[in-house]
Amino acid sequence: GGAAGAFDCYLVHRGLTTLFCRMRQHCESAMTLALFLDSHPKIAKVNYPGLPSHPGHLLSASQSCASPPLFGGMLSFELLRPAAPPVPDALLRARVLALLGSLRVFTQATSLGAPESLVEHRRSVEGELTEAGEGLVRVSVGLEDV
Repeated sequence: GGAAGAFDCYLVHRGLTTLFCRMRQHCESAMTLALFLDSHPKIAKVNYPGLPSHPGHLLSASQSCASPPLFGGMLSFELLRPAAPPVPDALLRARVLALLGSLRVFTQATSLGAPESLVEHRRSVEGELTEAGEGLVRVSVGLEDV
């Protein structure tokens, strides 16, 4: 049916009491990671609305009711593809997968909003017909202290 059970409602209520502080940590950690990646020489681009360089930054800031604005815990980045010599897609994929395999805090998984940080290579998940580039990595930043 359309009605939740009593225990399910209890769990939702219990989680809602700490939602704000969890979301604040989630967003602040994502901003810290986005700023770090944005200044990294091996990263071509960071997609995160909290960065002033993001095309949707002002709109996102105007829609946040927090002060200072919070921009969410999801971001993506693109690994830099050296221009010379040209790097084929297969080599870029190998570099991305090696990077993801070396991570110690982030778990490789396709999910959103978990308390732990998750990372995935979009093209590996979506297949060859995706518009995601070979160097694109999606990150769901968790509650860990960065």
